[in-house]
Amino acid sequence: DDSGNAAEDGFSASTPVTQGNLAALQRSLQKNNSANQGPIPGNLNLQSDDTGTNQQHQLKQHLASQGMVQPKDELVDVIRGLRLEKMKNREESADSDLTALKPDWRPKADIPSSVPKLPTEYIHRHRLMKQVVSCLLEQTGAGPRDTDDESTEQNAFVTSITSRHGDKAGNGKTILAVAAIQTVEVRERFSDGIAWIQLGRGPLSERDIRRLYEELYRQLVVKVSDFDEFEFDDDEEELNKIDEVPSQGSSFDEQNGGANGGNKNDSVPKEESRKQRLMALAGTRRRFQGGDIEGIKEELGRLLAKKKVLVCLDDVWRVEDAKWFLFDNQITNGSSKLKKKKSVEEDEYPSRVLMTTRMPSLLGLGLVQEVFVRILSEHEAVKLLLLTAGRRPYGGKNSAVFNQAKLIVKGCGNSPLAVRLAGSMLRHSNRSWNINSPAWSALIHQCRLNLEEASQLRSFVNAVNRVVDLSFFTVADVRTRIALRRCFVAFAMAFRDNDWMLSGRGIPHSVVLRVFKTIIASDESSKDVSPSTILTLLQKLNLIERARHGVASRALAAAQKLSMARQETRSNDDSDSDWDDEDEAQVHRAQQSWVMHESLKSVAEEMAKRSTPSLSPDSDDFTSFSAKIEEERKVGRESTSLLAAPLRFLAHQLTPGTNPLRNGLQGDDAHKIVVSSLLEVGEGLSNSNSIVDSLRDSHIDVAVIPGGEKMEEYIVTFLPGHLMRCEAFSTSAEILSDPHFIGRRVNSLGIVEATSRQVADLQELRRVAGNNPLTITTKSGSNAERKVKDNRESGEDKEREEVTKMDVNAIVRDGSRIIIDEVYRVANKREGKPDSLGMAMCLAAVGEGLLKARQPRDAMLRLEEAVGIYKGLLGPFHTNVADALHTAAKALVKLGETRVALLKFAEAARIYEACDATLHYNSIANAQSLASLLVDLGDMEKAQSMFEEVITMRKTVYGENCVPVAKTINAYAILLAKHGRMNVALQNYEAAKATYEAVPSQLIHDLEFDIKCKYDITLINLNIASIRSKKGDLQEAITCYEDGVRGLKEYEAALAELHKDPLRSPDTGKNTAHKHLVAALGRIGSLKLKIGDNAGALQAYTSLLEEVKEDSPSASQTEKAKAHIKCATIYRQHDTAESHKLSISHLRQALDMYTAIFGPDHKDTTAIASSLTQWLAEDNPNQ
Repeated sequence: DDSGNAAEDGFSASTPVTQGNLAALQRSLQKNNSANQGPIPGNLNLQSDDTGTNQQHQLKQHLASQGMVQPKDELVDVIRGLRLEKMKNREESADSDLTALKPDWRPKADIPSSVPKLPTEYIHRHRLMKQVVSCLLEQTGAGPRDTDDESTEQNAFVTSITSRHGDKAGNGKTILAVAAIQTVEVRERFSDGIAWIQLGRGPLSERDIRRLYEELYRQLVVKVSDFDEFEFDDDEEELNKIDEVPSQGSSFDEQNGGANGGNKNDSVPKEESRKQRLMALAGTRRRFQGGDIEGIKEELGRLLAKKKVLVCLDDVWRVEDAKWFLFDNQITNGSSKLKKKKSVEEDEYPSRVLMTTRMPSLLGLGLVQEVFVRILSEHEAVKLLLLTAGRRPYGGKNSAVFNQAKLIVKGCGNSPLAVRLAGSMLRHSNRSWNINSPAWSALIHQCRLNLEEASQLRSFVNAVNRVVDLSFFTVADVRTRIALRRCFVAFAMAFRDNDWMLSGRGIPHSVVLRVFKTIIASDESSKDVSPSTILTLLQKLNLIERARHGVASRALAAAQKLSMARQETRSNDDSDSDWDDEDEAQVHRAQQSWVMHESLKSVAEEMAKRSTPSLSPDSDDFTSFSAKIEEERKVGRESTSLLAAPLRFLAHQLTPGTNPLRNGLQGDDAHKIVVSSLLEVGEGLSNSNSIVDSLRDSHIDVAVIPGGEKMEEYIVTFLPGHLMRCEAFSTSAEILSDPHFIGRRVNSLGIVEATSRQVADLQELRRVAGNNPLTITTKSGSNAERKVKDNRESGEDKEREEVTKMDVNAIVRDGSRIIIDEVYRVANKREGKPDSLGMAMCLAAVGEGLLKARQPRDAMLRLEEAVGIYKGLLGPFHTNVADALHTAAKALVKLGETRVALLKFAEAARIYEACDATLHYNSIANAQSLASLLVDLGDMEKAQSMFEEVITMRKTVYGENCVPVAKTINAYAILLAKHGRMNVALQNYEAAKATYEAVPSQLIHDLEFDIKCKYDITLINLNIASIRSKKGDLQEAITCYEDGVRGLKEYEAALAELHKDPLRSPDTGKNTAHKHLVAALGRIGSLKLKIGDNAGALQAYTSLLEEVKEDSPSASQTEKAKAHIKCATIYRQHDTAESHKLSISHLRQALDMYTAIFGPDHKDTTAIASSLTQWLAEDNPNQ
């Protein structure tokens, strides 16, 4: 029996053959060899020289005597052979075996939530994807590229995804970039982080750049999941989540590891550990509202220098916008790599940039490698169409659906956006559509007309617009269709440059529904249409999409985890904490948000220009739905204007002279609709007399409606901006100085974010309102905090409205004071400790804002408070302390307190040196301010030494011949000339000019930068000319003035060409250059008169008269009047009747201009009138 069982499985029946039993057998053999139970007899020694057969026989007898499991003879041979082979292999390749056992895993970057999601019908474009990924990974052999330039370097640090079909919207550039950064290879290559920044069509303002820098900092440095959905409190849980811990020397700099190690060292004392955690928190809470924007760029570049990060810039339109995110160390490193290729491990600056743009060669060819996105192939386009429409092409390429679909995609220009819209239209019309369906037939007809139009225009520029219009007409009900189109256009116009929209966060669901409700309410016959229905239709038609894929679930999970951590922390927290629980925004439930494709925003902007109330298109020879357009217009004539109903209350709040009711929909009209929507919560709008009262009345209503938390956050964040876009400047000022609104802003956003928003809004109000007085309505009989009245007075209204006129600077001062009061109130809620880190940051931000608003005394007081708090929390030697001291010193200079300012500058310089931040931007700026102040105080020896030190530091950072060095030398020369040091000033002007001319050509071609550099050289020439004229070198002065005049004329021509861009904001540089031009021509004429060149002087003055127009500034008009006098004097010296006639004419014009500028009683006007009378008498003695 035993032998039979062994024959079956090699073991006795009780022990089947398994890997565990074999291992047990081996262990028992080894144990029996070494245990005291009795060694194996000598004749059983396995190491003897006997043959293998004898060893097996002896082993079998020994195992039988021990009563152990007896394997078959042949199995023992197998086991022994395997053991010997394994031991031999292990000895030969121990290292390779250990390597093989290690997991093949490398860290991967997370995809930021601001990245757009890939569409469900995504079509993988293998060749283009391979090109983009290979460029990012710097691999050769990426396959043939769709480019004419085969010499492009493979080591370019910028990869540009562009297209040769700029007239076609939605070619798939953004989708290709999104797909490329989600590949495992790219995520492993840039393991330190990937950032996604949306630039957009409009030019970036300083406020936009600061916002994008903060977004970049959050995505690459702070590394907190969904950081912009909620903010953290100052507790241990937040510090544990911080991936990047800045050093003591700088809130950005990571080179000094002293502070980094303190958080993890248990041996560090508690006080020191707390200070180090506060330093780390100071870095994570960095806000970008204050400080020089160039300094912020330099600090970010230093922080990201050694990191493997990828910065994605989507929808780039201008070089100057992109250059804000191309850091100097990247450009320097890229230029060196053009000469010598380096691997990723050897790369000193491994960060890269990926950008999408419609314009090829936007940044030149120096450090940029371009990947051209072609249009979809016929097969790809048909596949995308049918997938979006929810059908499969049964029958393959020979089916009728496939053949007719080819015509549709050709009519769409093979544009992915147009094809997706066409497919969505089919899917919405009937999920069971076929080639006989009305929607299919209408699409076929329209695409045939699109092909005819494209053959005439040689472009598919109108294809997307016509497909969008056709998609609206798939909605059968006319009223719903009108409301749908209005909501689509209003959404795009109102939120196209919204911060949340551009960052990918999206517009909250509750806000969108409220705006749609207001638009629907404008038409009495459409009131039965539901806003939710409109939103669903827009989503089904792919005209609007959900924002931030996967964010809701992650944000909600993180919020729940954070809430539990807070409860545990607060229960165990000690009472001497230096941070406050209310320091940041509270966590709310995640709510769905909505965004719109950039190309669809452009389509909506074109639709907004239509004059009909329903915004329906005009019929032409290439429109297939003309009958439906006429039907819609008949119904639309009976409906009210889009802006009539919701703006009856808002109309009188606008700036006088603006017309709230117009045809079409302009940008400010859309913002008026949003303002009405945000105020029309409950009955607040109809029962109030002002917008401020409406905000107070609707506060409770906002809190109780579904999604009220996000609506409240949106109101306190963006309402002032919407009002300013409506040109309701007085109302904006009233809100920004209202304690109730500011309190809501602090409670909703947190003290740091609220302060940042308040300061930014006040600065924006000051910019757009200018010097115009603002009418403010205040309540008398109530205190500044708008406290609730006593119950005994509840039935009496003792408040009285008072209308006062205030300038913008007073509004800035009041709004800054109130925000600080509210921040103190929130900070005092927790254990009465207002000296928190967030409080210091708020004071510093407000102080810098006040200094920009020309309120130096208030700015100095706030900054002194910030310095005290920073020193108490972070210690005396921290860059935050030095930055606040530097700004406070600048405020003291404005106040004339030069001696105290000198001490502040010197103290800041010592702190920068102690923090090893001497070569940082703020430190160099502080040293230059100190040197300038020494010049003003007359200590020229120290000033010269200090300026030489500043120039040396700038050369160390930027290079020998660079623009920052030239600007510093020029600034020193201006100060020297101001204080009469003409010889030294002339030498420095010449040195600055030589430095400008020696600046090497930029690898990233920026036309505006080149224009500004030439303009700086022109101004230097004018300054040199002024000094030479004062020294008596008149001929050299004239030559320099003539060079300056040529440079100014070239600058004006280049600036005019640059400003042909309709989206570019107007620049005051032209007016300044024009004033310099007029003054230079006047100086040329004056100097030529001195050397006796009357003809040359007359030519110069004649040129001056031609340059000054009626709309020129008053200074230029004065120069023109003086030129008339000079011309009259020159002509009077000629003894001819014609010359005398010209002299009288010029003097008459001079008299008219002096009378208009200075008045008839001015002494110069009287003298000119007397001379004119005398000349007339001399020419006509008989009269």
